[in-house]
Amino acid sequence: MLSLNIKLKRSDFELSIDTSLDLNTPTAILGANGSGKTTLLRTIAGLERTSGKIKFNDTVWIDTDNGINVSTRRRAIGYLTQKPLLFPHMDVESNLRFAEYVSQQRTLTGTAISTDEILKTFDLLPLRNKKTFEISGGELSRTALAQTLLSRPTLLLLDEPLASIDVNRKKDLIPYLENYLQQNQLPMLYVTHDISEVARFCPQSIVLDNGSVVSFGDSSNVIQTLAQDSIFESTDVSTLLKVKFVKYDSTYQIVTFNLGSDKIFVPTIKQDRFPSQVYLRIRNLDVGLARTRQSD
Repeated sequence: MLSLNIKLKRSDFELSIDTSLDLNTPTAILGANGSGKTTLLRTIAGLERTSGKIKFNDTVWIDTDNGINVSTRRRAIGYLTQKPLLFPHMDVESNLRFAEYVSQQRTLTGTAISTDEILKTFDLLPLRNKKTFEISGGELSRTALAQTLLSRPTLLLLDEPLASIDVNRKKDLIPYLENYLQQNQLPMLYVTHDISEVARFCPQSIVLDNGSVVSFGDSSNVIQTLAQDSIFESTDVSTLLKVKFVKYDSTYQIVTFNLGSDKIFVPTIKQDRFPSQVYLRIRNLDVGLARTRQSD
């Protein structure tokens, strides 16, 4: 549970949030540019001066009335910014091994992962000896995400972590991140402008507007209320459907889902496993109307 009762004022902006978030499932933070998404993450991480109170599970991180302000380092947060922050004097592998070393100095829960494992998973072996200023933006993002996971945080704050990563590598990284979150029961706040990422990662969403929470709940319900063109990068209007997995047909590579009493058939490649409940993104371009009910 993350309890927030905070106020932050600037000359042209005010963040004012009083809410409690049950982080048993990954949570998307949505909103138009300038709505306060990044400022909220920075405030939770202890990088913005604020008044009020922040409590994570049983630990109070900030309580200005009682003079409590736990430093960022002691909050054990994994915060990945839009512009990855890595040590420029170190090569890629050294950046990762440093994060692994830091995690070993703390008493942490969850499954430890090794630098060697994550170098392979994130396809960073060819880059292991390169300095961070010698690699591309997408490669920086992959390295920074790997470093964040190696630190074994108690709370993951990701600010558009996949925005600069190419589509093919996203296909490899998304299942890994998804499995890591599930195996470690790691709470995550995830800023994105990609509705597909919401469908894949985040069963619940919070929407900000001008520094305030205007909507919070099940992602499929929240997205119905949004002006999607101002929040998501895609120009296609979409909806999310919460469906239940039924079976996978390996012969025809089709997965069957239940939507109430109806069935939905989706062509897909085989996965190691399918969650019992998933969200399907349906674009307006994918919808056709029939005058009569269609049979199987």
